[in-house]
Amino acid sequence: MNKKVLLVVLAVLALLIVPMSPAMAVTKAPCTFTITGITPVPGSAKIWTEGNVQHVMGQQVRGTFTSDALGIGTFEATFDRRVNLLTGEGTYTAWPTITITAGGELGLGTGSISGIGEAKVTYIPPAPPVPALYPLQGSAVYTRGTDGFAGAMIRVDFWTTTSPPGTAGAGTIAY
Repeated sequence: MNKKVLLVVLAVLALLIVPMSPAMAVTKAPCTFTITGITPVPGSAKIWTEGNVQHVMGQQVRGTFTSDALGIGTFEATFDRRVNLLTGEGTYTAWPTITITAGGELGLGTGSISGIGEAKVTYIPPAPPVPALYPLQGSAVYTRGTDGFAGAMIRVDFWTTTSPPGTAGAGTIAY
């Protein structure tokens, strides 16, 4: 029994002697962005209406991403949307990827980062010549980065804008 106690004490002492690795410092910074020129990829979605609910599944879109902090590049996403055409209320889930081709003020360089976004949708019926609108307001988390964005995490709130037409957002990047 004395040998067991001695071994436990030695093991604890060994753990105390081994230098602990310092915690990695995390830098957090605010970031804002706009996404403009959002265009759907033709034929990428399955669209149907069941009862009063319109379903859009697998719609792919592309646009231009601009952020002073992060840089300039492209935005691509695949989304699903469900909207009650009578109440105007709906949900939106997207799987976006931002690819930065010219780095911004934070100096992270180029790379890509992807994640998931969720939003509430409001359906505004068409009033010719204006087509139906689907304004969004939600949040997104990006956690899978490459190159300059490897190990980064971005949390943002986003919303539809009318001038310029597209999406804007604000949040925080941790890297």
